[in-house]
Amino acid sequence: SFHAAAAPWDSISALEALILAINNINALRFHMRDISRVAGVITDGGKVPNVVPAHSAGSFMIRATDDKSLDELCERALNCFKAAALSTGASLDYRWGLKCSAMRNNLALAQLWTNNMQTLGRRVDEIIDIHASTDMGNVSHLVPSIHPWIAISSEPLGVHTPEFAAAASGDAANEALIDGVKALAMTAADILTQPDILSRIKEEFQRTSNRKKS
Repeated sequence: SFHAAAAPWDSISALEALILAINNINALRFHMRDISRVAGVITDGGKVPNVVPAHSAGSFMIRATDDKSLDELCERALNCFKAAALSTGASLDYRWGLKCSAMRNNLALAQLWTNNMQTLGRRVDEIIDIHASTDMGNVSHLVPSIHPWIAISSEPLGVHTPEFAAAASGDAANEALIDGVKALAMTAADILTQPDILSRIKEEFQRTSNRKKS
């Protein structure tokens, strides 16, 4: 570390390197696919303003619709950091976190869930793309899976908002939780007692697995 006023020319600012990397990612956004995302925060930018930061750190999440697109975007995002380190003279140390594969919903299983939710008096919409990440996607490539969502409010809500947090503690959310548990139990009972349903679920899983490999 060096004093920010006395000898900044003898220093390398890790903070400037990180800021430059973020600016590089912002430039990359123009070339991203519409539903790809890179989000990040600075977790360490130095301690005091009169000392050039010798260390900085950040945490970033990269999202894409499929594994191939994700791998490509990860490489391009990493190059943003490498370029920032090269141009500032800083060193780069990074590690990858958990990679979440794209969710693969089993439609035969989803139809079973739909029937049970409708039996409970719930309206069920078609499968839609949700721009979120979950390790349930990894599970869905190993066993037949679904990832249903249940409304907790009659009004549309954005996730990670104060309004969503308030709704999550309300009566509608409690009712949704109970219906979700009931539907899961009913779906499990159907699978255990109706071998033909289980066969359809397995057949679809095998078919979609083979399609991915080809």
